[in-house]
Amino acid sequence: MAIRLSKAFGSTPEIWIGTRITYNIWQLRNRPGDIVVELFCGNVKPSNKKIYPCH
Repeated sequence: MAIRLSKAFGSTPEIWIGTRITYNIWQLRNRPGDIVVELFCGNVKPSNKKIYPCH
């Protein structure tokens, strides 16, 4: 889509991708409660490469 828009408006795909990223970040900053993540400490058990979260 970015390539099509760039051809239609005589710009670059990077401009359209950057615009989309900026919009996505703006939306997420206005809804911080919608973002749920678990804290990660980087604890990896070498035997099975399983990643364990912080507790």
